[in-house]
Amino acid sequence: MERGIDVTGPITPEQQTAVETLLRQRNLPARQRERLEMVKASWLGTEVDAIARWSGRTPRTVRRWLAAFRDGGVEALAGAPIPGRPPKADAADLGALEAALDTPPRTLNLPFDVWSSQRLSAYL
Repeated sequence: MERGIDVTGPITPEQQTAVETLLRQRNLPARQRERLEMVKASWLGTEVDAIARWSGRTPRTVRRWLAAFRDGGVEALAGAPIPGRPPKADAADLGALEAALDTPPRTLNLPFDVWSSQRLSAYL
């Protein structure tokens, strides 16, 4: 059984603070949170196999993320942007969408009480 911290090397107080600060953020992406939890569990002495079991990942994946942390710090755990087509909506479009969603349709003299995606699309 492999003990976690051996994979990443010694954790500095600065690294520990960085991990704990990020873990307190509410809007942290789930995958990044999971990777940070792996690092924290590792420095607390949890075995790689145990981390793999609770995270639903393979031990190889856990070791890969621990090594990424060792080599690149917390920034390496963020992951790459998800590929795909760039968004068509700009900030103005998103602002108009939010404003419409925050406004009851009846106050806009529309003949319905609830927005649907089709109605919202036609309105915008």
